[in-house]
Amino acid sequence: MMDRFRNELILLVALLVMIAGIAYRYTLSSRLDATVRTSQQAAREVREIAILKQVWGTQGIQGKVAKLRELLPAARIKTFDQKKSELRAVFSGLNGAELNTIATALGESPLRIRTMSILRSGQTYTVRCRCTW
Repeated sequence: MMDRFRNELILLVALLVMIAGIAYRYTLSSRLDATVRTSQQAAREVREIAILKQVWGTQGIQGKVAKLRELLPAARIKTFDQKKSELRAVFSGLNGAELNTIATALGESPLRIRTMSILRSGQTYTVRCRCTW
């Protein structure tokens, strides 16, 4: 009986091997494509990090932080401690326009705001912030 279907059996085994080879090739190709995509994404991120390091370098940021002090009168600034890559500041007795000015300046600056609290007492505001870069 085995001799009778010998050619069909060989053909069936060859067909199964061919289908397995195609499936293997397809999965290998999709894995390669995924690897290429992830390495291209990583290269893009490295380039972006290099560009951001140039743009957000600490030398320029320290000058921008110093300009924050010039936005308000000295009487409104309680503390303004700028050490290495950290700023701790307390602004008190601010009216609405001054609060808006300092909040906008902090938001547009290249600082990472760690903590910021705004306290209202009557018509004046007190702002405490801690920022790093």
